[in-house]
Amino acid sequence: MMRIDSARPFLAAILIACAGWAWPASAAMRQESPTVRQARELVDTYYGNPELLTRAAALLEAAYAQNPRETHLFVQAARITMMGGRLSYDRYDGNLIARYSALVDQALALDATNDKAHILKADVFEMQGRRREQLVELEKARTFAAGIEDPWLQVGFARYHMAIGEVGVAHAIYSNLVDLGPGTTASDRRAYIAAVDQLGEMLVGEASLEDHLRKYGALTLQHHYPTDGESVENAASRFLTSGMVDDAMAFARESLKAADCANIRVPQATCVNARMTLAASLYAKAAQLHKAGRPRKETQPLLDEANRQGFHRGEIMGHMQQCRCGWFSQLTPTLDEILTAR
Repeated sequence: MMRIDSARPFLAAILIACAGWAWPASAAMRQESPTVRQARELVDTYYGNPELLTRAAALLEAAYAQNPRETHLFVQAARITMMGGRLSYDRYDGNLIARYSALVDQALALDATNDKAHILKADVFEMQGRRREQLVELEKARTFAAGIEDPWLQVGFARYHMAIGEVGVAHAIYSNLVDLGPGTTASDRRAYIAAVDQLGEMLVGEASLEDHLRKYGALTLQHHYPTDGESVENAASRFLTSGMVDDAMAFARESLKAADCANIRVPQATCVNARMTLAASLYAKAAQLHKAGRPRKETQPLLDEANRQGFHRGEIMGHMQQCRCGWFSQLTPTLDEILTAR
């Protein structure tokens, strides 16, 4: 969690960066074939369900058979690649980032004015730490957007300013995105939630930490895509790190529900993280109640639910040490006592 004195001094820069903001489809999106558009909409709602990627890939394969020179095939193939999928026309070798970059390059070779491809190329340069090239690609994307910008372009600018240490600028960009609201498409909503998630990590001025976390946690719960458990788990983790165990428990349970973790066949990182957060917060709450002299009948249901998450005590303690939750270590003797008495 970082605290920022104020984002206001950066307003002039942000007004320049945000010129022409709007939620309608980007210039690139308006040129998609119907089949590729269907695939993109599936990818936009992917939050760990492999079935969606399989369906999207099948649509892209069909579109490729009809027109192998459509730029958007390679844009969406790049996105699927980063999500763990692969298509037959991804014939590139190398690591994940190299394959991602090669597919984006193919899109740009077919259409150098595709604003979405430039946004993805900026993403490649960000991962490679090439800041100057990252900014150049973002500026190209804005130039080719024909006055209608993808909100992900603004997320890209915010990430660039974060990377070069201009946290106040990034905060202002994210704040403007949140002020615009969640938009009308799954992609808009995803960009909005990305901004909310980042703002949750930035404490401005003298704001109360508890009020700050609850503000952005509430926005996440209100607007996240129904199957997006990851953003809810991120909020849960922030609550846990800050010692707000009741909020952490509530958000971890919501994350598990959104990600459908009870029915998922393949373990997802979101489910594992949410279960860990839930178990740790339940153990902490039980220790707090025991320390306050509450009867065993109040702590036992919490311990039982924590045990059902499938982690042993050592894993929980290791996780809490990793996240530097100093307040948790103060409860360790109490936790040892109640676990020993089981």
